[in-house]
Amino acid sequence: EILTQVHGQRTTIFDESLRFQVVKELSDRYHFFHPMLEFLEVFWLRDGFDIICGNPPWLKLQFDDKAVMSERFPEVQIHKVSAPDARRMKDDILQDENMRQLYESELIETECSGAFLNAFCNYPLLIGQQTNLYKCVLANCFDLSSSVNGYIGILCPESIYDDPKGQPLRRELYKRLRYHFQYQNELRLFAEVDHHTVYGDQLLGPCRSSSPRFASLSNLFHPNTVDACFAHDGHGDCGGIKDKDGNWNTAAHKNRIVYFGEEELRVLAKTFENSDDWEATKLVGIHNKEIIDVLHSLSAFNTHVGDYECIVSEGLHETGAVDKGWMKRNVTFPDWNKQEMIYSGPHFNVGNPLVKTPRRICVLNSDYDCIDLESISDDFTARTNYTPNIPLSEFRNLIKGFCIGQDEDGNNVFDCWMDYYKVTFRLMTGGGSGERTLTSAILPPHSSHIVTAISTIFRDNNILVEFAALSASLVLDFFIKTIGCGAIHASRVLSFPLGISSYYKSSLFCRTLRLNCVTDRYIQLWHEVWDSSYTQDQWSVSDNRLAPWDTLTSNWNHDTPLRNYFERRQALVEIDVISAMALGLNLEELIMMYEIQFPVLQQNENDTWYDAKGKIVFTCSKGLTGVGLDRPAWEAMRGEQKEKLTYLGTTPTYEHTIEKSELYRGQKQTFVAPYTCCDRIADYRRAWAHFAKRFSQE
Repeated sequence: EILTQVHGQRTTIFDESLRFQVVKELSDRYHFFHPMLEFLEVFWLRDGFDIICGNPPWLKLQFDDKAVMSERFPEVQIHKVSAPDARRMKDDILQDENMRQLYESELIETECSGAFLNAFCNYPLLIGQQTNLYKCVLANCFDLSSSVNGYIGILCPESIYDDPKGQPLRRELYKRLRYHFQYQNELRLFAEVDHHTVYGDQLLGPCRSSSPRFASLSNLFHPNTVDACFAHDGHGDCGGIKDKDGNWNTAAHKNRIVYFGEEELRVLAKTFENSDDWEATKLVGIHNKEIIDVLHSLSAFNTHVGDYECIVSEGLHETGAVDKGWMKRNVTFPDWNKQEMIYSGPHFNVGNPLVKTPRRICVLNSDYDCIDLESISDDFTARTNYTPNIPLSEFRNLIKGFCIGQDEDGNNVFDCWMDYYKVTFRLMTGGGSGERTLTSAILPPHSSHIVTAISTIFRDNNILVEFAALSASLVLDFFIKTIGCGAIHASRVLSFPLGISSYYKSSLFCRTLRLNCVTDRYIQLWHEVWDSSYTQDQWSVSDNRLAPWDTLTSNWNHDTPLRNYFERRQALVEIDVISAMALGLNLEELIMMYEIQFPVLQQNENDTWYDAKGKIVFTCSKGLTGVGLDRPAWEAMRGEQKEKLTYLGTTPTYEHTIEKSELYRGQKQTFVAPYTCCDRIADYRRAWAHFAKRFSQE
């Protein structure tokens, strides 16, 4: 209860005199506006506005203590002081009375505003969601528009369609939605906004009493495309996110328009959430209407990860765990006997648990070197950025708590998840802007990871390998790209399809194991999932750069994993094909997924060159910086400086001294001609014919 003195008497804020005084002070400061009072005739005569349009603030209310402190101490922002250091500075800074009053005033204002915006009585459609002003404006528009003739045009982020707690808002939104246009800011239509930002233009009308019905266009880069799509005659190729020249695709096509009604929303609910609540399902970006058929096939899959005995582990918070003394920043080669290996996101990539290692000084995401799997020893390990800072027994007990998956009594259904092989994903997807969005590999036992990754373990390692295979496929990557989610959370992992027919398992398992089992830490997994049929497998193409199958044994050895870049790429191509078959898709749907949603992968495929031994001699991939030659050396080697070529017998070779890798700097590397570039679509067609014939005989 707030007490004060008015005319010498004790009173409270609920006394009218003080209440009016507080209201007057706040109104003078914030200039409150009441549309229903200011435009009384609009609401009295017309039940609300006929048209409301605008671009409300995209602003999440949160207290920024660093920004407040920088008002008096600008060096906090200028020197980009880290959050832990800022918290340590706060006590000293707040010794200043004026600074303390400013800090407390800003904190109180933020907390009070948040309480108002989160109150059910004020915004019942937003209850449980993270407060953002544009959502509040949208909810207000529902009340301010005419229920008979009112139309609303709102430009805002797409999070209204994918918020996990946004069901009440979406349930109301879909009844009003007429048109939805999803833009990506790559052409910088909003220069002050990051170019990766995805936002939407919504046109809403009076609330429908019948089933929702609206038109949607996704992956737009310029508004001119919208009108052109509605005027298009339907002939020609729809195209993908980028055109054939690698530019963002602004061309129009009638098939870009996707009409959503109850049936289509049911498909989304079943496919992406395994739910029947179609009236409030999340809306995803569908590039063309043919993709709905793909989603129909995925939604028809009966079993999912959540149907199997598993747990999802979220890992150690990178800042919080250091602040609490659980782990420490320590860039070093870990001692596996002490279970010191703590993985970070850059350590692994699709089907590869050893893609990169931190440099001795690792501050940025770029401070990593690519690992050459052809040159590593059987017990090789990458550096870790963090090591445990408490006794191992305490660390293991602590780790047990970072799991999602318990029995009815709330107990973990597994022992410490550090002791299991785990399918681990990079938490952040990059919003689908990179070569791959779903990035996963199998990590070995006696290791953990920070929260930039999320992992899943299973009782049965055969199930784990199947999950690793499907997760490495273009199909599930397409699934994630279509959703457009920024991070892979436990609920999403548990919804992935799992439980394919036994027809496909042998070919899928052996390729997945040979991609992931790159050191002797995978001996147990290889032996446990081993099947003699692996020795009878065949590649879909004949090439000397590909490792044989008939030399495999149940005992892991140095030649078991696929080591050169060419054969690892071929294995991933064939995993894409087998996974698509196993999930009920056809070849043209697989090719469509690749052409529409993977422009960066297409760009990298079209300019990655392999030598006669399977090494990458040049690639434009930003994820493989330091692998092969850089572009000037590549162009010089191919053309202007042919005299630098030497010969191995009758085969031209080129010797290169590695310079852009701390791990291999100074070492010499020899590339053997001819140098070839791959065609992924042609490889898909060839592999599809190969496996269709093989599976039809089983």
